[in-house]
Amino acid sequence: EQMIPMFGLVALQKIVKPETTIEKILFLLENAFTKLNPVTTMISFSALGVLLVLRNIKNSFKKYWFIYRVPEVLIVVIVSTFLSAEFRWDNDGVDILGSVSINAGHSFLQIPLQSSTLKYLRRTTSTAVMISVVGFLDSIVAAKQNAARFGHSISPNRELVALGVANVAGSFIPGTLPAYGSITRSRINGDVGGRTQMGSLTCSVVILLTTFFLLPYLYFLPKCVLASIICLVVFSLMLEIPEDVTYYWRMSAWVDLALMALTFFFSIIWNVEVGVVVSLIVSLLLVVHRSSRARMTILGRIPGTDRWKPINENPEAEERSDGTLIVRIRENLDFANTAQLKERLRRLELYGVQKSHPSEAPRRQQASVLVFHLADMETIDAS
Repeated sequence: EQMIPMFGLVALQKIVKPETTIEKILFLLENAFTKLNPVTTMISFSALGVLLVLRNIKNSFKKYWFIYRVPEVLIVVIVSTFLSAEFRWDNDGVDILGSVSINAGHSFLQIPLQSSTLKYLRRTTSTAVMISVVGFLDSIVAAKQNAARFGHSISPNRELVALGVANVAGSFIPGTLPAYGSITRSRINGDVGGRTQMGSLTCSVVILLTTFFLLPYLYFLPKCVLASIICLVVFSLMLEIPEDVTYYWRMSAWVDLALMALTFFFSIIWNVEVGVVVSLIVSLLLVVHRSSRARMTILGRIPGTDRWKPINENPEAEERSDGTLIVRIRENLDFANTAQLKERLRRLELYGVQKSHPSEAPRRQQASVLVFHLADMETIDAS
């Protein structure tokens, strides 16, 4: 996505209109070395190189705070804007920020539910739901990454409440877009030293002041430099992929690896939104599948004691021989797992805890007494 402006192919992109991720990759492979803008490409990769060098210098001198706190992104933005204005890169076909019109509207606060907006309710509902799901996922992933990085604890419920309150309050301000967390912005915030909510508040104030007072000074800012900054953050995130894959492999977390591969596949074939939504749906289906199969086992008595243990975990445990079957259910019973409860109890009664095909002949006699061990169960619903 960001490589297109770095090669100066934005104008051609508007003509070809590649939509999916793979179409954009093929678009870059076809045009990156034949129809690129040389000046734009040189500026982009020079800015990216400077950012990488400055970041490596900062990481080498972490004990010197006056070096580690140097805002390399701000330096690159100021220097590139000055050079662009001095040498008039816009005359060489370099896309610049240009003049940005600011219109605050007739009123700063408006009630969102009005006759002029209710007519859009039906056609925007599905899009709003999609934005909410993807936005919350993006926010919670960013929060978990920062929590693991800096040793913080997070609450998904509080994150959801905070996002809801922020967006409800923002709906009263005309022109406000839905607000959610961002993986890239959170990464940048952590890299420059932001640790508390004060960092976000300060950033918001600076953005507001920049929007109203400093935008004219950024008239000559090359857009390809902004793309280079985003690419730097994305590259730093991609460097974590080998470590995560290795961790999942060592933990034999094959389901997590499959979900990661599925998300990557659909993100490449279509786009990031489709990849996230598909992985979310698959995750929910896995949760329903797991919750629909309550853990059940047969208990047997340890010889010479009054202790009863699962016979599949303790081979020395002996079942009662008088036709009594003692079953331990380790889950709460609800509508999701009661549908198969009767059939699974029948299979335990006739076949035991070993896996077997329903067409096989029963290996056990029918029980005359059925005893349930429900010490692990907290609730049973009406179903």
